Amino acid sequence: MSAESSLQNEDSFDLFPSREISFITDTEEIIEDDLSNFFLSTNNINLVKRKHPGGRKTGEIWNYFIKSKDLGRGLYEAECKASSNVRIQNRKQPQITKHFDSITSLPTVKTNELDQAILKAWACCEFPFQTIENLFIIDLFRIAIPGYNLLSRLTLSGLDGWTSPRHDSIYNYIITTSTKKEYLIKLKSYNIEKQTGSFMAEEIQKVMQNIGIEKFVAVVTDYGANLRVACRIIHEMNPFILDLRCMAHAINLVASDFAEIESVKKIISNCDSIIGFFNNSHAAHGYYKEQLNIMKIKGGEIQSYCKTRWGTLYTTTNSITQSKPVFYWITENHPEVITNIKVYTLLQNEEFYSNYYQIASILKPVKELTNVLEARDANLADCFIGLIKLDAKINQISFGNLWKSIIISNYNRRLGEFINRSYILAYWLHPLYRGMGLKQAALNEIYETASIM
Repeated sequence: MSAESSLQNEDSFDLFPSREISFITDTEEIIEDDLSNFFLSTNNINLVKRKHPGGRKTGEIWNYFIKSKDLGRGLYEAECKASSNVRIQNRKQPQITKHFDSITSLPTVKTNELDQAILKAWACCEFPFQTIENLFIIDLFRIAIPGYNLLSRLTLSGLDGWTSPRHDSIYNYIITTSTKKEYLIKLKSYNIEKQTGSFMAEEIQKVMQNIGIEKFVAVVTDYGANLRVACRIIHEMNPFILDLRCMAHAINLVASDFAEIESVKKIISNCDSIIGFFNNSHAAHGYYKEQLNIMKIKGGEIQSYCKTRWGTLYTTTNSITQSKPVFYWITENHPEVITNIKVYTLLQNEEFYSNYYQIASILKPVKELTNVLEARDANLADCFIGLIKLDAKINQISFGNLWKSIIISNYNRRLGEFINRSYILAYWLHPLYRGMGLKQAALNEIYETASIM
């Protein structure tokens, strides 16, 4: 009987029909061969030899390790062939979320430093506070800085403003060192207490005494009525502590006063109508965004004005003037997408763009000076120099500008409020000062100020 008929009669089967097979009947050959290379058929007599063992190919790593305990599911403990003292265990890859859960919280000093950095970034870049609670932002900080508890929207806005969205009156106490490092020392809500000048003076002195009042050289505030009194009290009790105000805040008041003019308020309202329409109209917004890229207009899309955000009146008016070519293109080529009659009329009105250009030209030097004074390397001399430059730029505004006289009036009024002898002294001591620009009366005040400091 042939081997083929023998296999059919014995109901044997072959798992590798495409491979070359051989049949062995000599049991001595079976014993002498490596049995691991054979496949036993159902009759326990005919053995099929195969070229390669089954399963997944062994990785090259196992040329250097000896398998030991089988952990199941293809996992093994192993021993290094070069050193018997080195053992590894093939375990499951740990999940990154478990790693974050095991991270301890950051030190308070580091957390305060990060809080201040985030606050500055959000304020200077004019990011909406609500973006701090965006899931992608949260995930970014979780991965980048494990152990840091990101600020919430309410905390961030409380740091930046006078009143939080919950109408809590929050004061933040920040110390700036001689090396320009800033530390958030205290956040406190004064909802129940009467925030009089004497009360705030006591609160400020408590913070200073805990650190060492002799280490302070100045107290800087936004110069609210109660804080002006508090700073004066502290200066009278400690003459070596200067009474200064936040110059960036003071300069911004010039722009804030300008935004309160009725004619300017109306222009701001018109801008809100345009921004609201384009945000709610997919077709109009699509054409607008497309043409911004085609025309390569820098500065991005039109931006909303926010009363409590410094410089936004300038960025709003400037974005409108920059978008003028895009608006003209839309009204000429796709007027059907402008379904709001008021918006359509404004976008075709040349006087509308002229007003925005005049406002932007007035507020541009105010915005630039605010940025300079908010810089980390700003000093007292920059305050006075900045005022001089702002005065010069305001005088350069075209006489045809409807609001030039108003902005000059606002500037002169605010100048009398926040001019300070210490600023002028710093200007006089500046290395680039060349003995010009100061009257004798101002010089006398400088000498007097220098004598008591």
